[in-house]
Amino acid sequence: MNLAIVILAAGKGTRMESDLAKVLHPLCEKPLVHWVLEAVAPLQPQRTVAVVGHQAEIVKQQIGAKFPAVEYALQSEMLGTGHAVQQVEPLLRDFSGDIIVMCGDAPLVQTNTLKELIQKRRASGASASMMVAEADNPGSYGRVIVEDGGRVSQIVEAKDATPEQ
Repeated sequence: MNLAIVILAAGKGTRMESDLAKVLHPLCEKPLVHWVLEAVAPLQPQRTVAVVGHQAEIVKQQIGAKFPAVEYALQSEMLGTGHAVQQVEPLLRDFSGDIIVMCGDAPLVQTNTLKELIQKRRASGASASMMVAEADNPGSYGRVIVEDGGRVSQIVEAKDATPEQ
C-alpha cells in the first residue's frame, strides 16, 4: 500500500487554556501526538509529515525523539486547517498513493479504523474520503453534513450551524 500520513500538529491549544502546544498535552504520560503516530505506524506509510507551527522546535523534538523518520512542514502563520494541509504540498507533490490527514490531538483513533477508511475509499472509487463521528451533543465542533449515500454536502462551523445541523 503506497501511503503517506500528514499529522496536523501546529495548533496552539488555546481552548486548553495552556501555553503548551496542543499536541504535546499528555495523556497517560504520553503526548497526544505520540498516540496518533503509534496508530498510523502499523500502516507502514512511506512518508509521514507533521505540520508544525506553534512551538515548532519543541514539537519536532518531542516527535523526533520517538519517531525519527517523521518529516516536517512549517505553518508559520496560523491560517486554519486547510492552510496547514497546503504546507505539505511541496513535500508530497510527486507522491502517488493514498494520503491520510490526521489531527495530532486525536489520540483515540485505532489502526483498524484507518485501514477500513482506506479500504472503503478505494472500493468506492472516491478521490477523497472523510471520517466523521456522530455525537449527541457536538458542542463547539463543526458539523459535517452527510447526504443519503454517505456523500459530504457541506461542512458548517458550530457558530453557523442551525439547530437541525
